[in-house]
Amino acid sequence: MSSTNKILLAGAAVLVIGGALWFLSQDSEQIKFDPKLHTVEELRKIVHEMFVEGATMYCQKLNIIKNLKQNNELTKVTLENIKYKHR
Repeated sequence: MSSTNKILLAGAAVLVIGGALWFLSQDSEQIKFDPKLHTVEELRKIVHEMFVEGATMYCQKLNIIKNLKQNNELTKVTLENIKYKHR
């Protein structure tokens, strides 16, 4: 096989692989960008909701730790479990 044929074959393979990757990356349920719907205010609302949820979970963990500490039930193992298993 000549070097020209090898280059053509490699180029065709790259095109086929690129086309296959593009086709496989398409999402049939993809939502198109709508500037009327996707506004900065909507983004701020979503970020605020995420902040409130994160703060609530943080407060719940602190409350659990405080209650365990008051009852002298807080051990290193319990603290590690709270830190890493309740994420």
